[in-house]
Amino acid sequence: MKEGLTNFDQFFNLSKDMICYIRPDGFFDRMNPAWSLQFGWTQEELRSKNILEFLHPDDQPRFSEPLIRAMEGRAAVTFENRFRCKDSTYKWISWNAYFLPEQNRVFALTYDISPSKQASEMLRVIREDLETRLQQLNIELKRVQRQLSLSEMRFDLLEQNVEQYAVMVLDVEGHIVKWSAGAERMLGYHAKEIIGEYFSRFYQAEDIWRGRHHHALRSVLANGRFEDNGLRLRKDGTSFYAHVILMPFFDEAGTLSGFMKIMCDRTEYKKLHDQLRTAEERNHKLFEESMTGYCVLSPDGSINTCNHSFATMVGFESIHNAQQSNMNNLFPNSAVPQAILRSLYEHEIVQGKEFQLQRTNGELVSVLANFFGQFNDNGELVEVHGSFLNISKQKEAERHWNQKQNIGCND
Repeated sequence: MKEGLTNFDQFFNLSKDMICYIRPDGFFDRMNPAWSLQFGWTQEELRSKNILEFLHPDDQPRFSEPLIRAMEGRAAVTFENRFRCKDSTYKWISWNAYFLPEQNRVFALTYDISPSKQASEMLRVIREDLETRLQQLNIELKRVQRQLSLSEMRFDLLEQNVEQYAVMVLDVEGHIVKWSAGAERMLGYHAKEIIGEYFSRFYQAEDIWRGRHHHALRSVLANGRFEDNGLRLRKDGTSFYAHVILMPFFDEAGTLSGFMKIMCDRTEYKKLHDQLRTAEERNHKLFEESMTGYCVLSPDGSINTCNHSFATMVGFESIHNAQQSNMNNLFPNSAVPQAILRSLYEHEIVQGKEFQLQRTNGELVSVLANFFGQFNDNGELVEVHGSFLNISKQKEAERHWNQKQNIGCND
């Protein structure tokens, strides 16, 4: 038992994830070094104050409620809030909290989600604003398209309603015949210097070479409308990420009269979208490259997902192969998974459990494992999260040491 606790302490202290125990009064009881590395506070400073004092004022009223739910219920709770760094900035963190009745403590795993949280929120606001504007613009364009031909179109009136967009009218061949003030602001050309020019002026050279402008005209004639996202050029040679709408106009006889083209600058949207994707890729990379093996299981033992360390630890060629397997097949002692399930139903968490797993080649590997159960409102186990630390080398070193001690005693 003492040996198991020692190995768990090693796992606790070496983990890059933030792990802690919280007392019922809201004070940290114990936390691993990752907390100090993440927020800049010393262990003593973190333990000296109630956790509420480290939270953003707007998040403080919502912190106690999930902890109370964790202590009163069987299921784990997950929630998010902002935690103050020593330099007075805040980071968004996600908590996964479990109550340990035998210790009268809450055990929590915590992750920094600031990059994805901030990028996601900014992206949401910009997306909603752009979608609202585009919906309004589409309504107006459809109305104009139904009622007016190119020769009759009240271009000045339409221009006033969409001044934040570049609006231009093209003839049937694609030459610019009308140019809005919004187009001048966005693209840098005065009307007198752009009227009569071919609309490919705004495409990059490689796109012109690929014929993207010709594809746009063919598509709008075939489908009645064309939308595209991509880089476009301003007069000064700089590029921006644009959302483009191209629509045809016909005269009363049904003959094509020309096209209306609308451009929206979505550079900031694209930038935030890329930041969010980068943050998600970074978080995924940290999960994949962690030295600790992680997996998520169904109650029947099916491996839903895992990281590369877990797959390698038990001998799978890839994560995909691991996901086609059942964790129960890796236990040489079939009583172990049953015992883990019973403990999860009783305590929702299993800590510092040592056992052996059988690799796909038949070899045995010693692991130190932790399991956390997620339950639904009916108290049914729906998912099991496991973390595994390979302690085979430590166990082998202990075995050699014990052998030497026994030899010494015999002598």
